[in-house]
Amino acid sequence: MRFVSSSVYPFVWCCWAFLIPLFLTACAPTLPVIALFFSEKEQGGEPFQTRMLITPRYLRIDEGNDAGDYILFDRAQAAIYSVNRADKTILVITPLKIDLAPPKLFKHEMRVDKDSYPDVGGKKVKHYRLMTNQARCYDVFAVQGLLAEALQALREYHQTLAGEQAAAMKHTPKEMQSACDLANHIFLPTRHLEQGFPIRQEDMAGNVRQLINYDEHYRSDQTLFRLPENFSHYRAQERRD
Repeated sequence: MRFVSSSVYPFVWCCWAFLIPLFLTACAPTLPVIALFFSEKEQGGEPFQTRMLITPRYLRIDEGNDAGDYILFDRAQAAIYSVNRADKTILVITPLKIDLAPPKLFKHEMRVDKDSYPDVGGKKVKHYRLMTNQARCYDVFAVQGLLAEALQALREYHQTLAGEQAAAMKHTPKEMQSACDLANHIFLPTRHLEQGFPIRQEDMAGNVRQLINYDEHYRSDQTLFRLPENFSHYRAQERRD
């Protein structure tokens, strides 16, 4: 198990602690996964915890609750399933062609901070800023060579999601479409993942995700990577139409 020290970021005022389960019932089939634990904060909200579980086939995103709502990304099928237990529904997202035109002015830049930061996992941390049309779209602290399989899974996930984001953007008034939104979510959805694993990222709206713990040899119940039976499946465009 590895820990990311909060001292890397003096402006982060709180540190979350997690207990990694060390005991699983003998009757529950398990498999090795990569487990990532994050502290997240959305603009104007309180910090909350999220968990990602990665296998060669799946990426699961939840709030650390095995029995709660979750997102399951099937990497082999490039399909995202968002499970809502209260409604007994599953939103299905598969790759869509992006036929949204980018803005005429759409210039991107990466600015690299020359300051030094404490290593994470024995590897160097680099701080860089992603800009579009001179606006700050992302601040990212990344580590090259850290959690390569998890990084690839996240790239696949964001690439799959981009088409759905583009379809939803068509219903957003032009005056509310920012260059950063278009870059981050549609046209360059993995650019914040190109310089290594992001141990901390903050977007233009002030939404923050910080890695606080990871375990590359975590044991997880296989049932966490299955979809509930008898739930209704639907696609986002069915709700938009």
